[in-house]
Amino acid sequence: MDLLRARDGGVRSVYESFLWNVVDEGRAITVEISRLADLVPQYIIDPAKSRYKPILLDYNYFINCEHHDNILSMYQDLDDEIFADNKILFANLVNLFDSLASFLTTFKQYLEEASSDSRLEEWDTVRELELEAFYFIGLACLSLERLFTPPTLERLVVLLFRLLDDRSSGLVFALDFLHAPQNADDTLFSRVGVPISFVEEILEVFGDRFHEIQVHSSSLTRIRPTLPSLLFLSLRFRPQTLSNTPRLSRILDLFFRDQWVISVGGHIVNLVDEWCNQKLLSSLLSSRITAARARMLSEQQLAALQAVDLPQGSIRVSMIPSLVPLISKYNSALQWLCLHSYDRSSSRKSAALITAVRTCLAGHFEPHLAMATVARVEHNMITIYERALRTKKESLEAATATVCSLIDEIAEILKRTPNLPLKEERKTKLIEWFIVLKNRLQEEATGPKAAEIAMEVKQRVDHVISSVGLSLILAAVSPRLQQALDALHALSSLNKPDLRSVKATSAPTYAVEMLSGWSSHLQFMLVNSPLPLRALCYKLFLTVGVEAVSVHSQSRRSPLGRALSSRLSKGLRASLASLPDQIFEVIDTCILPQLEQRWPTALDKSEVRRLADIDDRLKLAEGTRALANLSLGVASLSSRAMGGRPREVVAEGLRRELRKRLQKMIGSDGNVHEAIGRAAHESSLLRAALVAACEHMRVPGSAIWRDEVASLFEKEAERIVDRAAKRKTWDDNWLDREGADRRERSLLKMMIDATNPKKTRYIGHEQTWRDAKNGKEVFTPAILSRLEVSLPLCTASMSRLLRARASISLRSLLNQMRPLLPSNEASPDALVRLSRSLPSSIGDELSSITQSLLLADYLDHARLRSARVMVPHVSRALEAAARFMDEESTSTPLLSLLPLLRHLGLSPSPLSTSSLSSPSSPTPLSPAAAFCIAIWLTEVGGVQTTLGTLPLPADTKTRLAKLRDTVVAGRYPTKHRPNPIAIQNTIDIV
Repeated sequence: MDLLRARDGGVRSVYESFLWNVVDEGRAITVEISRLADLVPQYIIDPAKSRYKPILLDYNYFINCEHHDNILSMYQDLDDEIFADNKILFANLVNLFDSLASFLTTFKQYLEEASSDSRLEEWDTVRELELEAFYFIGLACLSLERLFTPPTLERLVVLLFRLLDDRSSGLVFALDFLHAPQNADDTLFSRVGVPISFVEEILEVFGDRFHEIQVHSSSLTRIRPTLPSLLFLSLRFRPQTLSNTPRLSRILDLFFRDQWVISVGGHIVNLVDEWCNQKLLSSLLSSRITAARARMLSEQQLAALQAVDLPQGSIRVSMIPSLVPLISKYNSALQWLCLHSYDRSSSRKSAALITAVRTCLAGHFEPHLAMATVARVEHNMITIYERALRTKKESLEAATATVCSLIDEIAEILKRTPNLPLKEERKTKLIEWFIVLKNRLQEEATGPKAAEIAMEVKQRVDHVISSVGLSLILAAVSPRLQQALDALHALSSLNKPDLRSVKATSAPTYAVEMLSGWSSHLQFMLVNSPLPLRALCYKLFLTVGVEAVSVHSQSRRSPLGRALSSRLSKGLRASLASLPDQIFEVIDTCILPQLEQRWPTALDKSEVRRLADIDDRLKLAEGTRALANLSLGVASLSSRAMGGRPREVVAEGLRRELRKRLQKMIGSDGNVHEAIGRAAHESSLLRAALVAACEHMRVPGSAIWRDEVASLFEKEAERIVDRAAKRKTWDDNWLDREGADRRERSLLKMMIDATNPKKTRYIGHEQTWRDAKNGKEVFTPAILSRLEVSLPLCTASMSRLLRARASISLRSLLNQMRPLLPSNEASPDALVRLSRSLPSSIGDELSSITQSLLLADYLDHARLRSARVMVPHVSRALEAAARFMDEESTSTPLLSLLPLLRHLGLSPSPLSTSSLSSPSSPTPLSPAAAFCIAIWLTEVGGVQTTLGTLPLPADTKTRLAKLRDTVVAGRYPTKHRPNPIAIQNTIDIV
């Protein structure tokens, strides 16, 4: 497409369409940069204490790639792991780099091809779109600078370059564009390569001739709100302009005389800090902005804010026209006060200005409260506005009918009232005049001038009634007519462009960055006043709708809105991230002390007096109240604001905090008996306290506990086993966990160390391990029963790890012995030579294998004993379920037992409905049938049924019979095999 020829030929729609696509692309790129910045893992941002540090390299990698590749070959498993964990992030980064390269190249080509003569002389949509595209280039550079550090960008680019086979043009562009700055003048802005003439033209127009283009103010609808940001970014692109003192002075006087903190695309920029290294700019700004002027401006803005009288009650449609300018004035003052009181400074000058502003506002202004105050009014007004627009036609007809009926009533009063201060002829003309007004209203009720006509009728009727002297006679009708005309005028003036303008005025794009500083205030609001917090969340999410509507392409609005909504939700959730800490604080201070109390078998007066201590009861009541308030506050929040159902968000936070508690609980130093006993005791108390606290908030505490315990042990075991299988070796250090400042010993590692064959001896008839030197008892498997009761999945995972340890060690040992074995028939001499050539460590390795299998066997027996204790409870639950299903004919009760059985270890984890279905079956098994098969396969505590009674195809029964024989043979010794107990009722019901 020849852009120059199309432009000079007058086909401006071609340019407009092209630039709309460029602007939409730039907007999407800036949003994607912000979204991906939140997804970069912390170990890439700061790898100092991460195990991935050896593979996270900067651009020094390219100095000697071959040397670094040889070193990195030793960390192939870390490369595979980091790529698997961040595969989606890496793909999105490559797409971002491709889009950014295309966006910059396309717009620079357009500027080079298009004529620059008098580009900004004639204002129209094309001119504004050019400036907006340039603005998004600057915003993209600023976002990369603000959200990523140069070392982080280099690590990401090197990772992508190493791990991806297909290196796209965008990745090659990023390789050259995102390197760390070499000097003060080497910035992302200087690397973009925007034509200097275009930047110079912008600064010249808005710095030297801005007053001349004020006549085009009606055309500056899109770019006018971002003019200060545009000028700031332009100065970043054109540092040579900093030597032009007259132009800089004019720019500062026009755009930065009364503000020194601005919001650039959601990034809060303090100009005092940004320009502190630019002597000329800094001196010019300091001469205009002093501490005294900052206090004066703060007082003016605070007075303007307090002068706005927002309605406290319900809002009517007739109030909207007068309410819109009030909200606009309030939001203007609110934005100034929020930005200039934001405590984020990096220089003494800006700190002094912030101190002056905050001192002036102390005790009179809190940003979150002021924003919540106007948010409630905006929420009600916008809701009523949107509802009125949906029913505008019907409402206009009803309002017009009301006005016409009141005019008819006035005419009837004038006809029937004798002794009017009017002659008969004038009276007749007055009545006819009212009829003419009514007809005109009816004709123009839905026309474009309906609002003007309604206001004109109101003014003329009021003037006529007061001038003729009919105020007393029409006192009962005139006020109602005035109200009806106000309502008609308000309804007629409602339109979608004005609604979008109201939302744009109300949307606080600057507040997203401030959320992290409002955490404590938002949490206080959540507990004490959740409704204002809900309104505040609504106001914050107006930014999503405003940005999405600004997108020209309909197909891009929804993805952009989702990305913005996701980022804002993460910000809100991060600001409320300490909610789980508050819940666990209540657990630690109120619930756990009550659970730790020992209840005596007999009570006397002193014991009752101790249990009824008023301070303890009060503390418990306060904790219960705090949990109840938290529950109400969370329930009042919207799903959109929290990025999901509020209770699910709270449950996610509880899971995260519980995970930390469990890791600390099972990783400790000291004696293995003490560690296991402490873990068992603390876990049982913590589980009871968590369930009790979650019941107050209607959060599934039992499910959270079960899932996190399973995740902690099963996934950790899966990771270690997979790592050992890939390396074909075993290292006991893998069992420990990486702590904040040290490696935390796991319980399994403590058991292995305590039963080390080199230091201890196993006494079979005592079933204990004793120290080889002094005979002191060091480990007794009986302690495992306590751990199985509190953390049942812990023992199963330990057993799996121990068997994997034995299996891999044995395979490694056999591989070492295979070359030593004779190739032909073994003779006595060959066996003697073989025994002499065996490694000296074979005895230690065999002892270690035996140790692993013995510990695993004890862990399995601990699970078996614990499961047998619970069999009566399971049997009673099955009987109750069978009776209930006879009455209700539903499988819900049986399904509800599945979590219980899994918790008790009665249902094998790899068993699922899909794995039980037969290829010859027309449909998979029902969940209830799968449940009964799981019971039958488990064979714990004598729960057994006859295979022939199952309603399954023959080939499926054959497969199940083999599986059953495997399960039973591997779980029980022959003499302890349980007697079969038929559960025919349950099977018949299925």
